[in-house]
Amino acid sequence: MKGGSLDLFSHFPCFWTGGEVALYRGGCGSPSDSALCSSLPKAALGSGMKKLFGAAVIGVLMASCASSGKPKVATISGQELSKVFVAENLQVTSVGCGSVKKAPKSGCVITEIESTSTAPSNGGSETNRKNAMDAACAYALANAVRFLGQDVENTVTVSRDGASSEVSGSRESSDRSTDSASRQNNNETTTAIKNTIKMSASRYVKGWAPSRQEIVGPQEVSCTQRWSLRNQEFIETMRSQK
Repeated sequence: MKGGSLDLFSHFPCFWTGGEVALYRGGCGSPSDSALCSSLPKAALGSGMKKLFGAAVIGVLMASCASSGKPKVATISGQELSKVFVAENLQVTSVGCGSVKKAPKSGCVITEIESTSTAPSNGGSETNRKNAMDAACAYALANAVRFLGQDVENTVTVSRDGASSEVSGSRESSDRSTDSASRQNNNETTTAIKNTIKMSASRYVKGWAPSRQEIVGPQEVSCTQRWSLRNQEFIETMRSQK
């Protein structure tokens, strides 16, 4: 407040220019304001024009400052999926299996299998990272088990529910012109189709171990499970030494 009035320059500084400040604060009487007002049209320096100019500028400033403080936030339905991500994959390494387009040879030996999967952390703490890494490693091993064999069941169910009703009525009187009759039929049929796909895989696996664990995004981790023929041979050797 200055002299019982509100200093608009202090409260709405968004788009004030030097000449506008000098004009609003009392004209161009001081030497410091003369240079600022030189950029404004002379017709705008009259008292009537000052009031009109000031009112117009105040309205623009209030609308501009209000709109600039409300950033647009994308809704969930309007968000787009990120095109930068680590894809889940499974890679098999073999020896003596021949071409990919032909059937494996009799001497084909699988030497290594790697399965990679990811999981969101939903946070940046050490606990979030550990839980997400455990989930990613479990997903990777589950992908490998499904690759080795799984049961797939598909069920389609169709149900139809129908209902019908009829309402009728009539009215007679001595005056034929007032006789009336009405009839109303209502038929409703609802059809629902439910498609259910169930997949299950269960297998005892050995020789698998995490070979690579990485943080691949702001809140995403990746884990690679690896099986090798060498690891399985080590396990068989350890069992035979009991």
